[in-house]
Amino acid sequence: MTLHRALAERFLTAREVQIGEELSAIRARQLAALQARFDAGEVSRADLERVRAEAAGDARRLADAQARAIAARIALADALGISLGGLENVPLIWEGFDAPFAFDVHRVQDMRVGALLARADLLRASAAYDQAESELRGEVARQWPEIHVGPGYTWERGLVKLPFSIGLVLPPLDLNRNAVAAAEARRSEAGLHLEGVIASAQSSIDAAMAERDAAISALGRVRGIELNSARRAAIQADDEIAGGAIDRVDWSAAQVGLRLALLAEVDALRRAHAADAALEDALRRPLEGPELSIEPQAGALMGAGDTP
Repeated sequence: MTLHRALAERFLTAREVQIGEELSAIRARQLAALQARFDAGEVSRADLERVRAEAAGDARRLADAQARAIAARIALADALGISLGGLENVPLIWEGFDAPFAFDVHRVQDMRVGALLARADLLRASAAYDQAESELRGEVARQWPEIHVGPGYTWERGLVKLPFSIGLVLPPLDLNRNAVAAAEARRSEAGLHLEGVIASAQSSIDAAMAERDAAISALGRVRGIELNSARRAAIQADDEIAGGAIDRVDWSAAQVGLRLALLAEVDALRRAHAADAALEDALRRPLEGPELSIEPQAGALMGAGDTP
C-alpha cells in the first residue's frame, strides 16, 4: 500500500507539473496581450491586475506541485528500497491509471467477514475477552473448598514408602463474591471493547465504500461536465483565433479554462485513488492487481487431501 500510494502520487504530481507549466506559459501570453490592450487604453487597470494576480497564483501552484513531485519521487524510492538516483531514466507504467477499477459491490459485502477476521486489533480484543472469561471461571470455582490429593514416593534405607497426603483449601469468608464481581466487571469491559472494535471495523468499511462512491461520482462530474465544456471552448477558441474572430486575450482565457479543468480532473483522480487505497486498508486485502492471483496459486499447490 505504501508503494501504491507513492506511485499514484508520482503520476499525479508529474501531471500537475506538466499542466502547471503549460498554464504558466499561457498566462504569460495572456498577460502580455492584456498589457498591450491596457497601454492602448482598451482595458482597465483592474482587469490587468486581476490577470496578474491569477498568474501569480498559478506560479505558486506550480511551485507547490514541483515540491510535491520531488517528495513523491523520494517516497517512491524509499518504498522500493533504492536510492533516488536509481529512479532516473526508469519508465513508470500504470495501465488503467486514469480509469479507477470497477468492483462488484456484492463481492465486497462478502469480504466483510474475512476483513474482520484479518484485523489484528479485533484478534487482540477477542483474546482479551477470552482471558477475562477464563479469569471469571477461575474466580467462580474458588467459591467452593478445594481438595488436593498428593501421592508421593520416597526411599529410605532400602524401604520404599508411598506417602499419601490430602490438602484442603477453604474459600474466603465472603465466598469469593468480591473477586467474582470484579472478574465479571473485567469481562463486561472486555466485551464492550470487543463490540467497539467490531463496530469501528464495520464503520471504517462503510466509510471507505461511501467515500469511494463519492470520489468516483465527483470524477465523473468533472470529466462529463467541466472538462468537456472547457475542451469544447478551447477548440472553438483555436478555430476563432485562426479565423481572426478573437484576439490573443480571449484565446488565452479559453486555454486557461481548459488547464484549470485538467487540474480539477487531477484532484478528482487523486481522491479516487486515495479512496481505493482506503477501501483496501479497511478490507485488509487487495481489490486489484497481481496480488489477487496469489491465493489461487497457493490453493493449486495443495493436494486434494491437504488442509491449509
